[in-house]
Amino acid sequence: MLDFLQTHVIKEVESVQDGVYRRTVALGSCRGWISVAHLPQKSALQVTFSTSLTPVLPLLLRCLHDLFDLNAQP
Repeated sequence: MLDFLQTHVIKEVESVQDGVYRRTVALGSCRGWISVAHLPQKSALQVTFSTSLTPVLPLLLRCLHDLFDLNAQP
């Protein structure tokens, strides 16, 4: 997934480096940043985000859920 995202980054908006996806985010009137890293030992994603996005956290998590296709049946 990160390989795909790296080939489609929007300059000055998102990046993929050292296995971490980073992006600036605007949801409604909230603006901030996110960082998503894969934790293979836990089969999980670690999401870090700016506190300015706290008011829209449920929406942010839904967007990340969709972006990383977490409902996929491998």
